[in-house]
Amino acid sequence: MGKINFEFPQIEDSGCLLPDLARAQAYRYANDHLTLKKLIKAIGIAEKSFALDFALLIQSLDQATEGLKQSGKLSSFIHSLCNTILMQIRDQQTGPALESISQLSAQPLIVQDTRIGLLHPENWNLAEQQCITQILNEEDKEVWHAASASDTEPPWAAQLIHLTRDAMTTIVEANTELAREIDCYIGEIGMLDAPTFISGSAKTLPGFLLLNRLRHGQNSSTIIELLIHETTHQYIFMVEERDQLFLNDRELSFYSELRDSERPLIGIFHAMVVMARIIWCIGNLAEKGCFSTSHGPFVAAFKTPKELSYLDVFDSLLATVQQHAELTPMGLRIVDSAEQLVAAAACKSLWKES
Repeated sequence: MGKINFEFPQIEDSGCLLPDLARAQAYRYANDHLTLKKLIKAIGIAEKSFALDFALLIQSLDQATEGLKQSGKLSSFIHSLCNTILMQIRDQQTGPALESISQLSAQPLIVQDTRIGLLHPENWNLAEQQCITQILNEEDKEVWHAASASDTEPPWAAQLIHLTRDAMTTIVEANTELAREIDCYIGEIGMLDAPTFISGSAKTLPGFLLLNRLRHGQNSSTIIELLIHETTHQYIFMVEERDQLFLNDRELSFYSELRDSERPLIGIFHAMVVMARIIWCIGNLAEKGCFSTSHGPFVAAFKTPKELSYLDVFDSLLATVQQHAELTPMGLRIVDSAEQLVAAAACKSLWKES
């Protein structure tokens, strides 16, 4: 099968890091629409190659395209299945391709309201869980596999769901644009109890966020930080669909203040952008009283090495990017926006206290 090429459209104001619903909607729609176009093309090729009738499936994919125009979001797992189906058809793996296509038929295509729940077979099927657990390391996977066999929902799960919804409400009340941007990028939130994990998302699962059980006095303010953190990754993942961020090898590794070991340059770039957005957004929410006594104090999600503040970590990450990355115009635009956000952030003393 020949390569299926579709161009990701140019998005207005791309590279700016201020929360912006219109930009988020444009990126989300473009990414979702691109996946549906790839799927329709791939299923059409499979129909001819395997001499089967997929007319109803293609029709439902066409209808999902219309659903996107009504502010719907494509399920994260449809993106993952799309990549799998494309590879299987390309490699002429007939049996696996037909199995993946049958999974596609069984999946909800469009997500309207944010789906939140324990990472358990009752909430996410086997195919979905296999996609999700790619985010975890082997130790966390092992612990999760043991826990997922239980039929009883642990008491922390209901509390974490409640705190997550409380975090979302807090953001809505303080910064509507940020809240709407998060809602646009994040469609599904899974939860688990793992020893080393904090939160995660993946380029292969647009719109999906995995949260770990809270510990060490963490509260809904911690979840607010993690929502901002993972939303930022989602934004940069989608920017990367069209624009290269730097010209040198993205897998070149350098020291990072957030890790004990070296980290690929693309990871350092992401971390720098995430830090900038957290510093600005949390400062904005703090300025509006979100972390007063009634909401609980702000408790940062990450314990930084050497007790460095998030501001110090941002400066270190920025210096590494500026020293080692051969930035493209888009990369420069993002770095400039990150510097401007941190310079303009309110309540910087918060980071010394958290």
